[in-house]
Amino acid sequence: MTEFKSEQFQYLLHNQSLFYEKFGKIDVNKKIYRVLAQYEFEGGDISNLDFPQVKLVLKRNSLKNKKNNDLNAFAKDNNEIYTQYFYLFDYEIYNKSQEIYEASKLEDSKIQMETLVTAANWMKLITTYRPEFSEYQVVYSEISNKLTAKE
Repeated sequence: MTEFKSEQFQYLLHNQSLFYEKFGKIDVNKKIYRVLAQYEFEGGDISNLDFPQVKLVLKRNSLKNKKNNDLNAFAKDNNEIYTQYFYLFDYEIYNKSQEIYEASKLEDSKIQMETLVTAANWMKLITTYRPEFSEYQVVYSEISNKLTAKE
């Protein structure tokens, strides 16, 4: 909790645009999200703050509490977050996309085409962001090939 309450973090939180110019939006958002999520996890109240990262933390928490086992519904629920903040959740996106792909291969698959397209879009974002991770590219390729085969 101490990092959230520090003068330095509060300055960063309230002057984000200054830091975007110097360090880039991705790195600044990563830092702010991490500190806010940790503070909230430890019992701190962030609900009265008006910052995009706060809204993200709160939305993520509400989605986590949903415990959705339907991958089609999961993709719809998380698409906005995963698309806008892919750089915060790249490994999670990789795991979910792989899970969607594996489920789509089952004979009695209930994975919708729209869900596969969504997973492919997520994977495209994170392979661009993290091209050094070949496992990301493999899953992106597998999903893309499956989509091409269905056309």
